[in-house]
Amino acid sequence: MARVIGTAAANTDLLYELFAGEVLVEFAKSTVAMSKVRQRSLPKGAKSISFPKLGTATAGYHTAGQNIITTDADGYAAIGGTAPRGDVYKGEKIIYADKLLLSSVLIDDLEAKLLAWDARAEYSRLLGRSIAEKIDQTIMRVIFNGAGVAADADYTGHPGGIAKTIDIATATLASLVSDTGTNIPLFIDALMGVKTSMDNNAVPAEGRCCVVPPSLYNWLITGALKGVATGLFINRDVGGAGSVATGGLGNIAGFDIIMSNNMPFINFTSTAHRLIAGEGNTYTANTSSLAALCFQTEAAGMVKVSDLAVESEYKTEYQADLLVAKLACGVDVLRPEACAKITIV
Repeated sequence: MARVIGTAAANTDLLYELFAGEVLVEFAKSTVAMSKVRQRSLPKGAKSISFPKLGTATAGYHTAGQNIITTDADGYAAIGGTAPRGDVYKGEKIIYADKLLLSSVLIDDLEAKLLAWDARAEYSRLLGRSIAEKIDQTIMRVIFNGAGVAADADYTGHPGGIAKTIDIATATLASLVSDTGTNIPLFIDALMGVKTSMDNNAVPAEGRCCVVPPSLYNWLITGALKGVATGLFINRDVGGAGSVATGGLGNIAGFDIIMSNNMPFINFTSTAHRLIAGEGNTYTANTSSLAALCFQTEAAGMVKVSDLAVESEYKTEYQADLLVAKLACGVDVLRPEACAKITIV
């Protein structure tokens, strides 16, 4: 049935379409980590999903007449010291769905008419940004925790996460970015240390990124202007990919350097996200000394119950429009060796 322009139903439909578009656009602009981890959709009726977790295969020379799965020294090479010859470690990582993550606002009808600016547009941007900030911080805490894993408890010999430090007199981010000439080389050394560890652990080069806060990102560009360590990475005459003119760093040491305001710098201990008490993903992390997070696509996995969705409803009892943005997902570590943190000590 056709809708008549000016009716309540038509106005509500238009509000929802515009609101949805603005929330999705702002969310896509504000999140930097969600698209850089593995994702799987949760089947209906499930509370968790399994991600495959495999070890590495080993090649060896076969001796004629020998069984390739025996433990004979002349047979096929063993895997990890415990699995049968010619086999690989086969396991799984269970990632749980969290409670519904949402952001909402109630827009008073009269207030919206009296305002000199478009209330719906501004509020929708705020909702999209708040969801993006929350999910980014969750992913980054998971990466941070993955970097602190000493070794894989299930698979003997599998490498753990990567942790590098920058040692300065005052262990704060403000102190680090106060000196370009001395401290930038320290950061570059730490970043190169992360690269070396990932290379040694056979972490794929494709999909590596390094997330830093704005103060550190702009500090690196300042160093390039002053001709210190980052100058080489900015200077395109020697292969640099960044640009001082546009304020972009591009890649350093194979990492896509990404600036984000969503970096968590607090001691987070909440378990309010869990659907079932005592069971679920762990987001507890003390990131107060964090300078940068480096990871590759395989570092973490996200289970998605539903994509970002939006709802709008006129509440007669409040004489106001209720706008809601929501996302249902869960995140956990997949490959610790693809997680790295650079902290200040």
